[in-house]
Amino acid sequence: MTVHDSGPRWAGDKSGKSAVIVGLGARQSASADDVLALVSQCLRQRNLTRTDVQAFVTHRDKLAHPALIAAAAHWGVSLAGIEDTDMAAAAPPPSARVEALFGRPSVAEASAMAFGPLLLAKQKSANVTCALALVQPSVDLSAAPSTAMASSTVPTSLAGP
Repeated sequence: MTVHDSGPRWAGDKSGKSAVIVGLGARQSASADDVLALVSQCLRQRNLTRTDVQAFVTHRDKLAHPALIAAAAHWGVSLAGIEDTDMAAAAPPPSARVEALFGRPSVAEASAMAFGPLLLAKQKSANVTCALALVQPSVDLSAAPSTAMASSTVPTSLAGP
């Protein structure tokens, strides 16, 4: 699997417990606050917290999105960009808009499903989509054959604790 990575390195959950991957899609107008609000809402739906999150993942073309970079940095998690060939092909429900833009039926779900089964199907806000997947302890993002760092800056509105 080819994963392009930004942020802290993640080598899986060493405690042996399963972890959560957050699959994300975002429109150009999305803000980090938009991303974090939807991710928090999705986690609450499954009685999870941000401490359960091991990484944010998205399509490789979205890896440089400022809102995704800032949201990942704010939570101190890695942001990984998944190649087309590694994204899950059968991500329900398909999006005609995403299909037209990326040639794939999904970004959030397909990205998350590259690491494990879905815990929560795609949820949408005005500018962001989010899906949650369960990652088994054996998954290791740091073992990906190809990594690239995206620029990472945190807006001052997110600089707090």
